[in-house]
Amino acid sequence: MVIQYVEGKNLYVPNIDDLADMSNVGSLFHSVYKSAAEALSQMTDYSRSATRESHNTIIAFTGERGSGKTSTMLSFAKALKDGGAEKLCKEFEIEHNFNDCNFQVIPTIEPSNLTANESILDVVISRMYTMFRKETEERIRGTHNNAANIENVRELNEKFFETHKAIRALCQNKKERMGNGDSLEDLKYIAAGNRIRDIFAELTELFLSFVLCDERNKSNRKGVFRLVLCIDDLDLNPGMGYDICEDIRKYFDFPEVVVLFSVKMGQLTDIIKRRFYVDFKELIEKDMLSDSVEDMAAKYLDKLIPVNRRCVMPMFNAFTMREVEIEYRRKA
Repeated sequence: MVIQYVEGKNLYVPNIDDLADMSNVGSLFHSVYKSAAEALSQMTDYSRSATRESHNTIIAFTGERGSGKTSTMLSFAKALKDGGAEKLCKEFEIEHNFNDCNFQVIPTIEPSNLTANESILDVVISRMYTMFRKETEERIRGTHNNAANIENVRELNEKFFETHKAIRALCQNKKERMGNGDSLEDLKYIAAGNRIRDIFAELTELFLSFVLCDERNKSNRKGVFRLVLCIDDLDLNPGMGYDICEDIRKYFDFPEVVVLFSVKMGQLTDIIKRRFYVDFKELIEKDMLSDSVEDMAAKYLDKLIPVNRRCVMPMFNAFTMREVEIEYRRKA
């Protein structure tokens, strides 16, 4: 394995590898990138599905602090945007069915910056809306401000408003539901949640068609479009970690989305266990819980992030470092 050190490079910011570095068998993270590409290929079976049945769309980059999780996640996302899944899988000699698949990557989300009044869904939609407005302004300044584009802008604007309104309704129902044993309030809450998932899926489809398929980009007018979410250090918001996981599980589980996140699994497990201890406190005190909290947390994470969707960073010690070569490069 080879570790590259570039003279003068800031070691405290993510290092973005290009596709050639990623597919180099001597690269430090070659096995991680290959695992991610294999996980992506597993989504092939439903990538062109005409339905929006629930699917697991998560690829997790796991490891200790400073192990390269963020760098590999962002490098993988960039490769998807630049070369698409077809080229990526070809580099790793992995069978796939991602022909003509185009990816739109939204800016990285850091859960540690979320406040108690925000949700991961709020942040994703706001990032999408910012990108939509920027694209709209560019089209207005250009020569593509035709009737079709104006209609597309109007339709997408209305869908953003509808989605935002549905989220606010869910939050309101949640507040009314807290401390309220009314089963009707529970039904309202469940209905609002189901509605948001469907509305967000519709918004995503319209958004991708708008930003990836326009008069300036005729080559992308045919194909499959995917939205890529990058969530960095999922475990660094202990107070909201479980809620973030639940939002990902409930709202980002349809084929038009690929969720990439970096996480330290041990710390995320502790967050889930702490939440379960609170939620099942009464049953625990009465010794009526059928499984231990530890087992419940493990099963929850196994379903949220299956083992074959976990791309594990390499571990180093005095023995393994003997096989590592340090390659120095002068700053260009």
